[in-house]
Amino acid sequence: MCITELKVSISDQLQALLDSAFEHLSTSVIQSEVKTLLNVFKSLKYNLLEEDLDLFAANDRWIESCIVHTEDFLKPFRSVLSTENNDRFVLILINEILHQLDQFIERKSFSTFGAIQLEKEYKNLFAYLTSISYSSLRDYFTRSLQICRLLNLDRVEEVHYYWNSSSWRLTAHEVRSILSLRRDFAVNEIRSLKLQ
Repeated sequence: MCITELKVSISDQLQALLDSAFEHLSTSVIQSEVKTLLNVFKSLKYNLLEEDLDLFAANDRWIESCIVHTEDFLKPFRSVLSTENNDRFVLILINEILHQLDQFIERKSFSTFGAIQLEKEYKNLFAYLTSISYSSLRDYFTRSLQICRLLNLDRVEEVHYYWNSSSWRLTAHEVRSILSLRRDFAVNEIRSLKLQ
């Protein structure tokens, strides 16, 4: 075995070890941290009235809690991970946050004003997470922002403005499920949508 082959072999082994470590961190640490991080969000109601938006603006509990908790969680890792590995760690965290948020959203119901509030929270979360990552997060947030866009439609049929976009990530089934979370949208209108 020549030195070049040995270097490649060692490099591959180190990369596999690093990948395994990140996988272990993801399943053993990050998933449980994100559950804790999103506890406040899980209990929030989004059947809001217009005046409720002012209360949320004055006291946006879960975004503030999310930022503080995330900063506390990341602090010890920042000092020991390289910039590249820190960013990889942050991206794994972001992916898990968005995955769990999407699951929680599927169990909520929304008024028009609740959908407005959720979109505002997602934009604040996006701004914060963008500030702690060196990577572009647009692809990570595409699905979640499309969920917010659907929840913020004024009428069910407005989904056709977005449906055939090349960047659209949601399936027809997911679109119908998300639209059904809006308590003011008629079920028969959602079912009759022609999405192909």
